[in-house]
Amino acid sequence: MLLRAIMKRDPLVAKDTEPLGELHRKMVTAHVRHLPVLRDGKLVGILSERDMLEYRANREFDED
Repeated sequence: MLLRAIMKRDPLVAKDTEPLGELHRKMVTAHVRHLPVLRDGKLVGILSERDMLEYRANREFDED
């Protein structure tokens, strides 16, 4: 089986300018643990649930 048979064609993504609180809500609502991060339509990273938990352990999300 090839990856294209199971991959999502229109995945939920994050923009690198979005507030973490908003991204956390998106992840919880969509029941996902990872989001591809885009800048100008190009992949620049991956945001994981673990990244968010580690960040939150040190400070609260900026809700703005």
